Amino acid sequence: MQRHLIVSAIALFVSVAVGCGGKDTASTPAMPDAITTPPVVEMGTDPSEPPSEAAPAETTATAEQPAAEQPAAEQPAVEKPAEKPAAPAEPSAAASAGSSDSDPNWVTLRGRIVFDGPAPKQAPLAITKDKEFCSTKPPLSEQLVVNGKDGGLANVGVWLYLKRGAKAPTPHPSYAAKLKEPVVLDNLWCRFDPHVAFLTTGQTLDIGNKDKVGHNTKADFLNNSPFNEIIPAGGDITKTFSEPERTAVPVSCSIHPWMTGYIIVQGHPYGAVSDADGNFVIENLPVGEWTFQFWQEKSGYLSEVNMGGKNAKWKKGRVTLTIKSGDNNLGEIKVKPALFK
Repeated sequence: MQRHLIVSAIALFVSVAVGCGGKDTASTPAMPDAITTPPVVEMGTDPSEPPSEAAPAETTATAEQPAAEQPAAEQPAVEKPAEKPAAPAEPSAAASAGSSDSDPNWVTLRGRIVFDGPAPKQAPLAITKDKEFCSTKPPLSEQLVVNGKDGGLANVGVWLYLKRGAKAPTPHPSYAAKLKEPVVLDNLWCRFDPHVAFLTTGQTLDIGNKDKVGHNTKADFLNNSPFNEIIPAGGDITKTFSEPERTAVPVSCSIHPWMTGYIIVQGHPYGAVSDADGNFVIENLPVGEWTFQFWQEKSGYLSEVNMGGKNAKWKKGRVTLTIKSGDNNLGEIKVKPALFK
């Protein structure tokens, strides 16, 4: 009996042990379910292959690498600023070329001559020779040319006036190249173009004939040798002058007597002729006190003017100005119609 009880107890113990082992075996498959991660499934990899868990991580890292390498793609943009120092070199080159913009000792004088009244009409000229050609564009009188829109007075000569024997100022270096260029005075449509020309002693005057008819050019100089020469159609002649003239020198054509023009010759480059709007500009003047001559064909000189709202009398058309650093703008210089009667 006692042995039977012992055997029963042992059988019960083995049964419990086996039951516990069954539960452990059943719970073992559940562990992989708990370990399986959704990201691996979402990435579309096989959960049965553990290495694939690392594969998505590598793919993600590879996809992110270009983003990390974007600064390398931007390197060309980083290199561009390195090219910018080349831009400042341009102003330096301009400065080395002789620009006087930064030098306060060389300045500009400008102004505008205005006819203070109704603009007179230009009268037609009587054509007495080569009518068939010269009537193609009938020439008009240019003794007094006024812009009907703004009153600008054209063909006014303005230049630095020097007393006899006075030394002209040394020209600014920028004039060296300009003085090598010829001043052109053309016979064009049986008139002189331009009507008034300014040049410096030693500079070449190129007198051309663009017309289909012959001309002759006659200049009555006082300090230089006068001349009177035939210029055939399409031809030209050149002249240089060694001495400055006190005033504008008349030029004419003996073949076509209505043709007139003027040449202003000075011993320095500081002069200009007002344009169709009455504007004149003289560049790179040395600072200081200088006298300027204002000349016009019909009036002779601009002796009575209104400048800056004030009436003034300029004896023989001369005015002394103090030229300072910067832009010396005289503004409008108005002249009354009575001056041209």
